[in-house]
Amino acid sequence: MGFIHIKNDRIQRRHVTAAATFKQSPPIIVNRGAEVSIECSHNDDSLTVMLWYQHRPDTLSMMLIGYTYVGSEQYEDELENQFKMKRHNTLSGSLTVLSANTSHSAVYFCAASITVMRDAEAIRFDPSGPMIVNKTTTVQINCHHDDNGMYVMLWYKQLEDGQLKLIVYSYIGFDPDFENDFVKRFVMSRADRQTGALSISSVNSSDSGTYFCAASVDSVQMFTVNYQAEAHFGPGTKLTVLEPNRTITPPKVTIFQPSKKEGPKKTLVCVASGFYPDHVTVDWVINGQNVTGVSKDSAPQRKGEYYTISSRLMIPPEEWYKPTNTFKCNVQFFNGTHYTHHFVEIKGIEGKTEITREQYMMTTQAGKLSYTVLIVKGLVYGAFVGALVWKLQGTTGKQ
Repeated sequence: MGFIHIKNDRIQRRHVTAAATFKQSPPIIVNRGAEVSIECSHNDDSLTVMLWYQHRPDTLSMMLIGYTYVGSEQYEDELENQFKMKRHNTLSGSLTVLSANTSHSAVYFCAASITVMRDAEAIRFDPSGPMIVNKTTTVQINCHHDDNGMYVMLWYKQLEDGQLKLIVYSYIGFDPDFENDFVKRFVMSRADRQTGALSISSVNSSDSGTYFCAASVDSVQMFTVNYQAEAHFGPGTKLTVLEPNRTITPPKVTIFQPSKKEGPKKTLVCVASGFYPDHVTVDWVINGQNVTGVSKDSAPQRKGEYYTISSRLMIPPEEWYKPTNTFKCNVQFFNGTHYTHHFVEIKGIEGKTEITREQYMMTTQAGKLSYTVLIVKGLVYGAFVGALVWKLQGTTGKQ
C-alpha cells in the first residue's frame, strides 16, 4: 500500500495496491475569530489513522498538524491551542480551527494511514529554492533531509486546484516507481537515504507548479506486508516555465491611505502590480518592526499579461493620526537568480484621534446612567408635587 492518501490520489507499491477515495469540505471563507470545521471521510476501513496537514501558499510549507486514532489525538508542537482534531469513526473525522486568523488561511489536507510508525517529530528538509526557466530547459530539484531512518522518498506536484498529485517514490536499491502521467521526461535519483533529486527534461508550461519532497519510514519485511507509514513533507520548490517572448518584470508598489469615513479601525492597502511571473511575498513594517497577522490575498491574481497582489493592514486610529509613525509595505520579488526588494513608505497624518470603541461604550454607559438619574429625580419631584397638591386640596376641603 501507499504511505499517505491525499484526497483522491492513489499510491502504489510493490506487491500491494491501495485505492482510497476521499471527500473533504469545499472551500471556506470566514471572518477573523470564527470557529470553523473541515470534514473528511474515506472508504477504506483498514486505515485506522487520520492525519491533517496545512499548506500555506505564502511559505510553500507543508506542516503536519497532527494525527488521530479513534479515541485519541496527537498534536505537533503546541498546535493543540489552535486546532482540534476529532474522529467520528474509522472512516470520518474533522479538523476545527478554534479561532481563525490570517495565519490560518491555507489549504488543509486530510490523509490516512494504517499506523504511525514513529512519533511525528520535526524533520528538517533542505530543498531547492524557487526556479524560473525557459521552455525546453532541463531542471533538477534537489532534496535533502536529516533523518537517516526515512527509507522512502516521494515527490508530489501541487495542481492548480490545490490537490497534491504523486509523481514518484523510491526505496534505496530499487528503481523508482512512477505514476503513469510522469513516466516520460521525469527522472528520480537517490544518492542515499537522505538525499535525492527529481529531474524534468524539456520543460513546458504544464510543468509549472510547486513540487514537494516527502519522506517515509519503511523496512524490508514491508514489501510483502499490508502496511503503511505517514509521510513527512519538506517546503515546496516553486517552478515557473516562462511563456514565450515574455520578460521578467518586477512589481510596482502603491499604498492607499485609509478612508476618512472608515472607523473604528483604519486600513492601509498595499497593492503590488504589473509583475511577471508570480514569485512575490508581501510584508508590512511599522517604525522598523515587522508586523504579523495582516490580511493578504492567498495568491497573486492574473490580470492580462501581469499579476497583482494586495495586502491590508488594520491599525487603531491613534496610530494613523500620529505623524511620527512610518508605515512600510515591502514586496520581495524573485527574478530567477535572486530576490529584489520593492517598497513604499508613508507617514501618519495630523488629525483628531477618533473615539475608540471602549471610549464610546464608556460614554454611552455614562449617558445612560445620567438619563436614569434624571428620570428618578423627575419621579421623586413628581411624587413630591403630587403629595403637596393633595395636602392643599385636603386643607381647602376642610375650610
